[in-house]
Amino acid sequence: MTAKKHKGINIIHLLWIPAICFFATCFHNSTNYPYPIEKAINLFFIENENDSVINILNDKNLSTEYPQYDVIRDIFIAAALSESGMADSARIILANIDSTSLNENDKYYFNFTHALIEFRLDNLQEFAKIATPLLSYETIDPRCRALIQRQIARSLYYYEDFESAIQMMINSSNLFGELKLDKSVAINKKFLASFYTQLGSYNLAIENLYEAEKTLKEYNDLEELYYLYIVGLKTYISSEKPDSARFYADLALITINDTLSNQKLSSIYYYIGMIEKLDSNYNDAIEMFDKVLKVDNNFFGANIREIETYIRLASIYNLKGDSNKAAENAVTALNKIGSDGSTYLKYEAYKELSEAYYKTDPILAYNYLDSAENNLIKYQELSSKRVADFVNTQDALESAYNQIIELELIKKRNKIILILILVILIVIIISCLLVNSLNKKVKNSSAVLVKKNLTQLKYEEKVNDLIKKQINSSENRSDILYEKFNSWLEKEKKYLQPDIDLNMAAREIGTNRSYLSKSINQHGIGFNEIINRYRIREVIRIFENENEERNSYTLQKLATAVGFNTKSVFFDSFRKETGMTPAQFRENIQYTKTIKD
Repeated sequence: MTAKKHKGINIIHLLWIPAICFFATCFHNSTNYPYPIEKAINLFFIENENDSVINILNDKNLSTEYPQYDVIRDIFIAAALSESGMADSARIILANIDSTSLNENDKYYFNFTHALIEFRLDNLQEFAKIATPLLSYETIDPRCRALIQRQIARSLYYYEDFESAIQMMINSSNLFGELKLDKSVAINKKFLASFYTQLGSYNLAIENLYEAEKTLKEYNDLEELYYLYIVGLKTYISSEKPDSARFYADLALITINDTLSNQKLSSIYYYIGMIEKLDSNYNDAIEMFDKVLKVDNNFFGANIREIETYIRLASIYNLKGDSNKAAENAVTALNKIGSDGSTYLKYEAYKELSEAYYKTDPILAYNYLDSAENNLIKYQELSSKRVADFVNTQDALESAYNQIIELELIKKRNKIILILILVILIVIIISCLLVNSLNKKVKNSSAVLVKKNLTQLKYEEKVNDLIKKQINSSENRSDILYEKFNSWLEKEKKYLQPDIDLNMAAREIGTNRSYLSKSINQHGIGFNEIINRYRIREVIRIFENENEERNSYTLQKLATAVGFNTKSVFFDSFRKETGMTPAQFRENIQYTKTIKD
């Protein structure tokens, strides 16, 4: 929730009075607080009405008329201040309250507000200690439970447990829905869109964005619309659609009111910088990222934003060929992450550091690449995120593969030099040891790449299960048809048929070619691409199983066995999906099993 109350009156605002009366009778009839205090509490849960809450509770007549309710009044003043970006002031107010003498209702609200303050102060460990018991507490006010669930979901997301974060946010949305708090549901959808973007499920992200935008426009909540458009920016940048990202940047700028917070400044500079980088406008991108670093970092999430910015600067300087500045920014990011920071941010920082050194010092670059891969593996273990997303989708797999090729060339060149120079025996021995070490690292790197692809199949099943649950509960005919198509493919492995085409698929699942084609395309993939993806996964499963008869086939025969008409299409599809050739994958898969987790 954000602080600013927007000017202007619309129909929704006129409906708040009967809505508040409804909330007072339905949600909170057990507390028996005076009407002005009830009104302020209900306004607090409408969200982003914190100025009104504070004005009502600071009324001198209220304190004079109801002095016995000063404690609950102070508790919700602190809650409103916390959600207005003044968590430090809120903490001071709460510190002056003796919680041991509170009745059950007031203590519940005290702990609820304490949790919100710790969350806003970025003390997530302390927040978890206070918030978790509130979920099992006999609920006095279900609105508190729903809001705490939202913040716990955001904490889980911060700690990279995306699957749990999504489930907790859905639980919060369901409870808000039961309470008829549509605006709160929309705000949750905004966060879900961000979560789905991180998972690479862009269609689900965009669906949640559209639904949230519709509700937030009805409430004319420009604050939440701004942050919604920032999520839209993130989604289209991640899916590499700069034109759509610029459209959302324009929407975000339009919604900014006359009070521009440091958090808003940081966000808009950062994402405009990402767009400029996507369009290869590197100098403009650097200018935007430098502006991010100049913004005061006194807002929630400022530390993460600063680290991300240094990593983006390192990436741009690598693209510009300025390895010194790239290394400098990557090292700064690592220092700010510290020993207990995000493993994925460490992966990105070490990856840029490796890129900065691999032309001038390949051995050092190898060490940094190892560090990057180790953090990537840890990141896998901590989250349910697909392996393709761990390495920035297939682009990073391709990048890792290209680095392996570069290092192989370095090794060959070193061998030629050693033969031509014919140095003394001790130098030859040392050089051979170096070559052997390089061989092992190259083989390990190839094996790790194989292992990532094998793990990807398992993690995609989890993500697909989440997506299927969304589709099964959806009434969208296109989603239902798309799921029916996938089930038809998987049931009898129809994708193995070399003559499979759109007409056959449409006929067998009982629809027409046009509807099926449109349904598939709406999910960001073509018919041939999805068929080839299933075939490649089949090949990977064959390679993984030593007892599989088809594992002994030649690559030409194997391509035919899984439905490919030509060997070249098989090779191109396999390389696109895994970042390796079939021969490289098969050669390294057994070696992969000897690598310790």
